[in-house]
Amino acid sequence: MPLAFSHTLTEQLGGLMKEGFMLTDMFEDCDGGGLFDQYMNSYVAVRAVRLDGTAGRDQQGAEFQQGCRIK
Repeated sequence: MPLAFSHTLTEQLGGLMKEGFMLTDMFEDCDGGGLFDQYMNSYVAVRAVRLDGTAGRDQQGAEFQQGCRIK
């Protein structure tokens, strides 16, 4: 049986909001045939906008401003 890991919604969404992002949209979906599809959606996508307009950083430390990488 494969091992899967996922962050909780509290970690993901709460982390975005703590970093100054406002959640503006959300979408749930299933994988179209998985075992759990009849009970729950397996995937969540969110749209978040940074409220203060300051730059953020990706996991490698590259700076971003309004969704674009700053070179």
